[in-house]
Amino acid sequence: MSTGHRYLYALRCADGSLSIGVSHDVAETVAYINRGEDTTLKAPVFLVHTEEYMNERDAKKRAAVIRGMETQQQERLVSTHGLASVEFAIVR
Repeated sequence: MSTGHRYLYALRCADGSLSIGVSHDVAETVAYINRGEDTTLKAPVFLVHTEEYMNERDAKKRAAVIRGMETQQQERLVSTHGLASVEFAIVR
């Protein structure tokens, strides 16, 4: 049963970089990448954070905010406070 919920996720790639994305099934996304079916990321990847949203639009807006941050800011969010601790506003 699909609830329409979407998840923002942060993955740590094998090369140490972060990848931010949106999915309705994070576990399947991670498995897909780690099976080598997505060659744009350096497998293996490890899930380091998720956030749940009621719809895809809001999850994508949050992902865009995080992707727009400098790498150092993204790393600080993941290592120090976790992504969920950052305050943000969704502009509608």
